[in-house]
Amino acid sequence: IAPGTVTISATSEGRTGALVLTVQPPAPASVVVTPGSLSLLVGGSAALSASVRDAGGNTLPGERVTWTTSNPAVVTAQQNGTITATGTGVATISATAGGRTGSAVITVQNAPVASVSLNFSGINLLVGDVRLLVATARDAAGNVLTGRPVAWNTSNSTVVNGQVFGDTAIITGVSTGSATVTATVEGRSASVLVVVAPAGPVSVCTLIAGALLFGDDGQYLGRFTNRFDSQSVLNEFGTYGSRFSSTSTNNEFGTYGSNFSSLSAWNPFASRPPLIVRNGQFVAYYTVNTARTPRVSPAVALSCNFP
Repeated sequence: IAPGTVTISATSEGRTGALVLTVQPPAPASVVVTPGSLSLLVGGSAALSASVRDAGGNTLPGERVTWTTSNPAVVTAQQNGTITATGTGVATISATAGGRTGSAVITVQNAPVASVSLNFSGINLLVGDVRLLVATARDAAGNVLTGRPVAWNTSNSTVVNGQVFGDTAIITGVSTGSATVTATVEGRSASVLVVVAPAGPVSVCTLIAGALLFGDDGQYLGRFTNRFDSQSVLNEFGTYGSRFSSTSTNNEFGTYGSNFSSLSAWNPFASRPPLIVRNGQFVAYYTVNTARTPRVSPAVALSCNFP
């Protein structure tokens, strides 16, 4: 009836025989994990339980259970059966006792996007001005969701255009008018109306037509001429206009076009942006960094029709 050692004696007419009997606990035959399957959102947690049973299906109390996970990048497990979802995917949580193992399959998904917001409710720009738009996605509880792909769109690229870097868009007022810029994350959207006013009587395109572009490190980066000129910064197939050339300001992964390089035209915090030079004289910085003046935004220059 219980584990232990006893002596069983039989006595007859003064004579006794004895047997030493050892009773062992029943061996675990199975481990049942409850629930056997579960769906969680990233960041969520749950408590699993394990029932250790003998061959007859009886519960064996007091058995030590060890918990493990097949993929800690998806679900982590504590030794009290508590699990936490750490990333999307599927993981198996196992409970082992007495050489027997039971398991549960856990599926983890991202929390759905409930809302998207932008850091501006309305924007007024002059031609050539730049703003940084940041999209923030949140779940139903208001928690910020990171790492979600953001799709950006402008209703009129001839008025407002720019470059996109994940949840951030660097927008530039290209010409007078208005346009709506929209950020969409998993079907949820937020929009902002951008109104662009004239910058002044002197046309930026006229000011820089024929000018040369140099990196702050002295690297020649092309010239502001028509799209058929092999040296034009507008020639998408040329050395200085291609998205793939190392000396192009249009290469978002290159030194002069990256969002992070200090020499880049597209880094809003660049300390050493490219310089526009005409007839041997400095004209303006070629940059989206509003702290550098005078300056010409790349989005404006790329919209020009140079001779």
